[in-house]
Amino acid sequence: MGLKDRENLSADQRWETALDELSPSTARTYRREFNEFLAWAEETSQGLIGYWIDIKDDSDKMMNLNDHIISYIHELTEAGFMGGKQNSVICALKKFYKVNGFNIIINQKSMVKGEGARPAKAEEIWEAFKYDVSRPKATAIIAVSKDSGLRVSDIVRIKFKHIQPIIDYPDLEFHGWQMPVHKTRSKRRQALPCLGIDGVTQLRTWLKVRGEYNLPTGKDDYVFVNTKNMNGAGKKCVLGERMDERNASWMIKKVFQKMGINDLSSNSLRKFNTTTLSLSGMSEALVKAMHGKNQGSSEDHYLKATAPQMLEVYKEHYHSLSVDENTEMAIRTKKLEDENEVLKEKLMSLEANQLTPEMHAFVRQGMRQREERTTWEQIKNPSKT
Repeated sequence: MGLKDRENLSADQRWETALDELSPSTARTYRREFNEFLAWAEETSQGLIGYWIDIKDDSDKMMNLNDHIISYIHELTEAGFMGGKQNSVICALKKFYKVNGFNIIINQKSMVKGEGARPAKAEEIWEAFKYDVSRPKATAIIAVSKDSGLRVSDIVRIKFKHIQPIIDYPDLEFHGWQMPVHKTRSKRRQALPCLGIDGVTQLRTWLKVRGEYNLPTGKDDYVFVNTKNMNGAGKKCVLGERMDERNASWMIKKVFQKMGINDLSSNSLRKFNTTTLSLSGMSEALVKAMHGKNQGSSEDHYLKATAPQMLEVYKEHYHSLSVDENTEMAIRTKKLEDENEVLKEKLMSLEANQLTPEMHAFVRQGMRQREERTTWEQIKNPSKT
């Protein structure tokens, strides 16, 4: 197509013509990222050109356009995208403007990779659980993200086969499973997510509400689905279909914004999980295996834990991860009681072997100290025992 022919085309037609000259995979990526940006900006391709013509001689307004694009990039980062999608968006926008006769410069210095939102605090997450009980799906996603450390893109791909024991056993408080990681180049990488009392409780609440919509619950059906038809933050929501990860991320951010907290996102919950488990003594290799992260060292590479093994370790550290103080106190108390029972059994064994009074006194002293610890915890927190 000649230059004069291109001059008679609209912005959309020039864009499609340029895409036809690219490889099929690149064209498909550029078209998808460009259309998603238009939906997010609530703009048309012709509108972008018109806006550019209006501001191209105004440096302040040019900065506003740059900031608008960067805001979109930051939202993708907070939604769990690692960088490839962000680069594709920038390349698509540059290509669009170039084929329409303009050269747009996007200041990428303000995009600090991996910075994202700050880690959430336990009290902020607990307040989110109580803040809006009319949104059980959002609360469940927050709880699952906090407990498991999964990316939102993996949470929305949880199926009923992954969490069936939570439904089958009403008294179950902990659950772990294995599932493939979505945002990775390795198709074989698996995560070993676990849920504790907080996550299980909030998930059951959502499942009860989900059941009121009479949606399918087969083993390969998704747990987090759209409950109505609407235009979402990521893509159009269709009743019964799997929830889009960008819509889920937007839902989490919206809950915190309504609470007056504007610097928390889905990534904040993932950081809370990683930081809290690491500080409680859980090894970095196990945390990475639970999240399905890249295994960089030889120690990580040879770590092949199973879901039941991971769950047993997870239970040992969950008292620090729970944001419900009552739950944390109950876990600590039960742990002390279990230790006391072990000591009692050892004492009975020692007495049966008729050991010296000094050895009896040593064991009894250990039991007394543990009982005093349990009592002291109850005195400090009488309303939480």
